Amino acid sequence: MTGKTVVARVVHSDLKAGRFLVLVTEDQRLVYSHWRPFQQAGYPAVTLGQEFRVRLGRDRRDSVTLVVREVLGTAEAQEVAVNSHGLALPSDQPRHMSEAELLAAIGSADGVVVIANAVINGSERSDLEFSGSVVLINCHVLGDFRWLGARFRGSFWCLNCRFNNHFSMKSGHLDGSVVMFGCDFSGAGGISFRGIRACSVLMEFGTRGSDDMLWLNEMTLSGCLALNGSFQAPVQLMAVQDEAPVNDSPSLGQVYIGRQSYHAEQLSRNGFEGGLFVQGYTVSGCVEIRRSHLNQLRLGELTAETILVDNCELAADLWLDRVTVTDEEAGIGIEDTLVGRHLRMTGHHFSGRLCLNGSSVAQAWMLELEAPEEGTPRVEMVRFHAEQAWFDPVSLIYGAKPARRSTTPPPFGLLARALTPRPSGDDRRHLAEAYTRFKNWMSTTGHLREEDHAFFHMRHHKETSRARRFLLGGIFGWGIRFRNILAAALMISILFALGFMTVGVRIGEAVMLSLQSFISSFYGQWSAPEPPATGLLSVLVTLESMIGVLFVTVLVGAYIRKLLR
Repeated sequence: MTGKTVVARVVHSDLKAGRFLVLVTEDQRLVYSHWRPFQQAGYPAVTLGQEFRVRLGRDRRDSVTLVVREVLGTAEAQEVAVNSHGLALPSDQPRHMSEAELLAAIGSADGVVVIANAVINGSERSDLEFSGSVVLINCHVLGDFRWLGARFRGSFWCLNCRFNNHFSMKSGHLDGSVVMFGCDFSGAGGISFRGIRACSVLMEFGTRGSDDMLWLNEMTLSGCLALNGSFQAPVQLMAVQDEAPVNDSPSLGQVYIGRQSYHAEQLSRNGFEGGLFVQGYTVSGCVEIRRSHLNQLRLGELTAETILVDNCELAADLWLDRVTVTDEEAGIGIEDTLVGRHLRMTGHHFSGRLCLNGSSVAQAWMLELEAPEEGTPRVEMVRFHAEQAWFDPVSLIYGAKPARRSTTPPPFGLLARALTPRPSGDDRRHLAEAYTRFKNWMSTTGHLREEDHAFFHMRHHKETSRARRFLLGGIFGWGIRFRNILAAALMISILFALGFMTVGVRIGEAVMLSLQSFISSFYGQWSAPEPPATGLLSVLVTLESMIGVLFVTVLVGAYIRKLLR
């Protein structure tokens, strides 16, 4: 129905300035809309029962749930029939409805059935069957609401409803989706969608969680899970909850936490004070967690196309344990996120992009891989800060296959673009920043060899002049690399020995004279030159002595630095 023009009737307008609307189409489908399409069409306010000609689209998250893309005008005749109970009542004067009345009203008709402005004592039933869609609007459920194993041929929508006790749709099966906007579950009972099979589960627009857990375990969703609101208790997504699973084929299409249906404004604060735990799911699409405050976040044994944690704040830990991404180019992103304690990444190996840009870790970033030779991430860490970092084994910082270089230490293959032959100016700047952090981390953890390597690459990428890079880095090894200093000293000694031979010194004496001149040690005399102090041989010896003093000073300084650390 994307792009199709239909007539739809308004059955719900939220209490917050009418920013969220729900409509029923002429062919008995549920549609939602935010205020913007109606305002653009010249309708800043609507009334219940009003009908409009609208052009439909689909929710960008699951590509299934119908939304209003454009309002074309009002409909002159009442063309949409809605089976409603209590919709005309004022929201502040609800009527009482027993469980028998509720089930009788829902089961009496096909299509969309609306139950509005009702106080319900509770409902606990198993294996209910509904031939269409059920919508609860402005309802207050006093007791437990448990529809276990319910079968819907359509969808189940709850709009601005309040549930005092336990809410459960365990093992439910829907051809459509579960949509909950602005619901309040505050109370002693928990919220359970364990084992549900549906297109999507959408919870947003100011959803308030209960005092007990939110169970999103063992679900099979072909569309997506969208979760927004405030949850004081832990939120749990586990592919297998216990030894007796109710769904043996759990899977998710997409997971969007903190990404709301309306992008132009933040409609609700997203808080997970009890933490968010995801374990064992296979997600065919992406996992996105945006603009949320969490006590802690743990993703374990999770397989997804991509994983993104963006603009979040965690009071404690962020732990990624044995996660796998199928799109290695997009990989894992932890961007503009504040981690209050530890950022921990563990697993067998990991291949793909790991973006930490703009994030900060208050205590330690820990990366632990059992088999780094089978794969290490490509880390981007622009404006990334961590007080400490721990890598186990430390060799993983060189990448899965460490690159061997003759004149430089092995680059840190863990860093993205570290192996680029000719990095650009921006790449050099970002790599210099990254190597600076690694130098500090390696010094703190006592890995002095790796600290020297990081220092070398830090200086190498910070220096913009090729000549200075060749002189200070290639020849003098930035004062820390013995191999470069000794190799350069040997080459200079050989060149001066050849120079001595050109002025008539025999080969053996030329070699010894070159070595003695380089270290400024002549055992009390020179070979007798003619003329004694003004000939070419004297000039060469003096020049080599001056160069040798410089090299010996650098070499001694580098040795003492290593010895005293």
